[in-house]
Amino acid sequence: MTSPTKSVVHSNLYPKVIKKLFAIKDRSRRGPPKRIPWPKLNIVQVIKRYSGKRLSHIERRLAHGDWGTTSRLLVQTQTQVGCANTAYVERFNATLRHCLKNKFTVQNE
Repeated sequence: MTSPTKSVVHSNLYPKVIKKLFAIKDRSRRGPPKRIPWPKLNIVQVIKRYSGKRLSHIERRLAHGDWGTTSRLLVQTQTQVGCANTAYVERFNATLRHCLKNKFTVQNE
């Protein structure tokens, strides 16, 4: 068995983290609450593939949600109709990191 490549690990990890962060806690059972992703959450994943230092391929895929809703949202928010723009995604990621940085930093006391 071979170990997964770095890009495969990261491409699978990102949607899992987003689904955990944007979730409702279901406390209807005993034990720790189950996290249920928001009902209207749609995650489009843009994966850039490099050959050396040169960009060789951009893969866009739906990581969570349905294509109908996602397509409508892409048309409303992107300049390139129906296509997830990497600049838009990177800007959102920067905003997300900024908003959530205090949640994940360890504070020295």
